[in-house]
Amino acid sequence: MEVKQILHMNKGDDETSYAKNSKIQETVLKILGSDLVPKQSFGIADLGCSSGPNSLLLISEVMDVIHAEYSRLSQPSLQLQSSTREFRVYLNDLFSNDFNTIFVSLPEFYDKFKQDFKDTTTSEGPDLFISAVPGSFYGRLFPNKSLHFVHSSSSLHWLSQVPPGLDTALNKGKIYISKSSPECVKEAYSQQFHKDFSVFLKSRAEEIVSGGRMVLSFMGRRLSDPTIEESCYLQWELLANALMTLVLEVTSYYRHQYPPLEPDMCSVLR
Repeated sequence: MEVKQILHMNKGDDETSYAKNSKIQETVLKILGSDLVPKQSFGIADLGCSSGPNSLLLISEVMDVIHAEYSRLSQPSLQLQSSTREFRVYLNDLFSNDFNTIFVSLPEFYDKFKQDFKDTTTSEGPDLFISAVPGSFYGRLFPNKSLHFVHSSSSLHWLSQVPPGLDTALNKGKIYISKSSPECVKEAYSQQFHKDFSVFLKSRAEEIVSGGRMVLSFMGRRLSDPTIEESCYLQWELLANALMTLVLEVTSYYRHQYPPLEPDMCSVLR
């Protein structure tokens, strides 16, 4: 079964769920600064939204910035009537994502939105349209020039697939890059990241309007050796060892994750 059909964060809202264990993403959102310019119809996309509260937190943070910008426009000729403004919010993740956990909290969110954005003169406010867009962000998801702000947190280090051509015999007993892995295994992961990130950027370039913004945060590494502790090497080694004690031979499992180096990023952006 393909990665995009089965990968998702822990569902629900119990102690092991993504909703209760996503504080890093929440911190990233709170330190974001932005000078987004208000538009009559503003498109926002959260790519890899998962099922925690941070999807709605992102919407709140972005719309608060835009609302503050509207308030800053003191000249009546520059201000837009609240009835002509609308927010189009797209929540994206893979098909197996637990979107229902987000949807059940929408009524309360809509009520708060109406209260916070209500025009004190007309008692009206902007319209808000929230929809789910399931699918892989390694490809087109939205119509041309329909987005003004795109956000993705802790998602882009996940590859679209396990790098093709990996021979289990070359990396026997391992599920990821290890200290004993030959150079071709490391190169396969690097090439897959390069391919995926290139497709991601080209797709967003078609979907974001001129002057739009994109904020991406994901795992990376500072040193070229992917088997050091900061690359989560130890946890994959422990998991591989645990799997090997449970089964006679691991023949078809590889971790589809790659924390890139700065040169990995630059080679795509050039």
